[in-house]
Amino acid sequence: MCFQSTDIARCRHQERLKVMTAAGQENKGMPDHHRPSGADVINTLRSFGLLPYLLKENQEAQFCHVYEGRRHYDLVDDSIGACVTVLRRWVASCREDHPECKFSVVDKMEETPRRLLDLSDPLQSPENRWSKLPRRVRVIESKDEMLAYVAISYRWPHASKYWPRLTFKNYTALTTAGLQTDVLPRLIRDAFTIALLAGIRYVWIDCLCIHQGKDDEWVIESAKMASIYGRAAFTVEFVDQTSLVDAAEASRGMFLKTEHGDHDINGDFSPPYNPLSPESVYQWLETSGNFPSRPNGELDTRGWAFQERLLSRRIVSITKEGIFWDCLRLSACDWRPLGFLGDFSPRFRDSDERKIKGALLNGRAHAQEEHGLSATVRKKYYLLWRRLLQSYTCRAFTNPPDRLMAIQGVLHRLRFLLQEEDHHFGVWEGDVLRSLIWSVETEGENARVLLSEPFVKVPSWLWASVDAPVQYGLWHPFWRYRDRDIEVVAPPHTVVENVSVKASSPRQLSGCSGEVILRGPLATLETTKVRRLPGCKLMFDPRPEAWYSNQVSPDFIRDTSRLTRYYEVDCLQDLVIMKILEGGYSEDQMAQYCLILQPCLPPKPLSRQNGVKPHLGSLPSSPSYHRRLGLLVVDKTLDNFCADDPDICKDDGCLLEKKQKRDGRLVSRRCLGRITTIAIV
Repeated sequence: MCFQSTDIARCRHQERLKVMTAAGQENKGMPDHHRPSGADVINTLRSFGLLPYLLKENQEAQFCHVYEGRRHYDLVDDSIGACVTVLRRWVASCREDHPECKFSVVDKMEETPRRLLDLSDPLQSPENRWSKLPRRVRVIESKDEMLAYVAISYRWPHASKYWPRLTFKNYTALTTAGLQTDVLPRLIRDAFTIALLAGIRYVWIDCLCIHQGKDDEWVIESAKMASIYGRAAFTVEFVDQTSLVDAAEASRGMFLKTEHGDHDINGDFSPPYNPLSPESVYQWLETSGNFPSRPNGELDTRGWAFQERLLSRRIVSITKEGIFWDCLRLSACDWRPLGFLGDFSPRFRDSDERKIKGALLNGRAHAQEEHGLSATVRKKYYLLWRRLLQSYTCRAFTNPPDRLMAIQGVLHRLRFLLQEEDHHFGVWEGDVLRSLIWSVETEGENARVLLSEPFVKVPSWLWASVDAPVQYGLWHPFWRYRDRDIEVVAPPHTVVENVSVKASSPRQLSGCSGEVILRGPLATLETTKVRRLPGCKLMFDPRPEAWYSNQVSPDFIRDTSRLTRYYEVDCLQDLVIMKILEGGYSEDQMAQYCLILQPCLPPKPLSRQNGVKPHLGSLPSSPSYHRRLGLLVVDKTLDNFCADDPDICKDDGCLLEKKQKRDGRLVSRRCLGRITTIAIV
């Protein structure tokens, strides 16, 4: 019995196959007046001068083979069967011919998913067990077996309480009798259909393979996302909630779009371009939608889906514009099954994604070096991580505290590449100072409205302390933000003396507490003078109004009611800053990067905070406590500003200034800082 559109289409698919088999040779060789043959399409494309723009050399035979395979299903009005034919070819070709897409050493070493869904219905006869959607599916414990499975990426629905899930109450029932498929949402049944038609028996989906409500299991399984999605035969992602039937119908029989909406070109097609001009051909192909790329959808805005796509080696995307394929070598769709020539995705998204995924999933050569990673290789991984965070912090969450947990799979993979280097929720031990230099994107398409309550309870210097897209790109008044592969960073005068971070609860990663202890030049500036400085930028973090009134020290409060989401800071007569480093993308255009701080009340004794060991005893004196307010960037060539301590400053302009001794130390009219040890919480 069929309950939804996908099941109805599948039943029709079975009947049509019987009709095709019974017809046998009777239909063979008969002319088809509805669909041209593959050879006809090739000849027409060649005559119109389009073939070199749509197919690579020597791909004509492959195209005809795939096209004719689809055409058999199109003849009997079976769009799902046509798309599955293409999908099987993608999977088989990728497994056989793409060495970069095969499981890496770390994939084989890591744990398998704890549970899987078994789609083999024992109540069905053996001959029908794989031919249609089973009546029941069963949760099984995988027991570290190397089972082929399909992973699912989707957005949890708004009415999630009605969504099927694995709990303590139904665990026994789901692992013995199983779950009836007719009560499952259409999205899940579509994923089962794709897996079965691709010949794969098992499926992994978080709601039925991880205990919902068991926090410690979520923490353990979230760290395994790199292997769960990386080891899947492929991942099915539902980009915009489109059903499998609608996605298959969207591109049925299509190979070339025309201005009249025709899906097949024929002798009546009149080229609206100059075949002798590549520029004219490219312009028409692009404007007419003939350079397809996977459309963006709601899934691309969700936080959990970020690492699910990033960690998957092969992805099948179900969209309103058709079915798309992405692996580490190829991007294709069901109506361009051999792939796209060039990258016409938004902002070269597909090429950049393959480059990033290649470094993340196949970077095992450097990770296995006996003598450790070189400083250059480490810097490349640090830069990769910061770029990933820039994209990740643009995503939204239904449950904001998930922001720390939903990136653990990526961190787990990067930690392997960095030879088990420790990190503090994404702040790597060897990159602490550079990781402190971030700002917030408060304008443009990625800006979001500030929450009225604190976003996640984490230290103010951590990237997750603000509910907004984080920007790590270095800023300079002559070029604004740039994003290059090589950064020029001068040796900093500030040093990291200690970093300590502890999760708020060992059972879940919903927040953390901790501090970073720095020793460097601390200075106090008049706010009005800073605003008048040429070549500088004040970037304050967007934080709730209550954050200031609760955390600021009594002698610092002036008018906290004006410290609002609109970043009005005129009430701060003075700015407390600490210079962190000097950097840029070229040596002739460098800037000074200073944290804007506010003195705050000391936290609770560290010995009382969830077992965090106190580290202050080893310091010569207890540091003063501060919280981060934002970032100040000043052009290095600015003549009348220096945040260094005169005892250590080596700037030529400062050396020419008159210096004198006062209280046993140097004093300069230009050098504003003084070496101090502080703790930022």
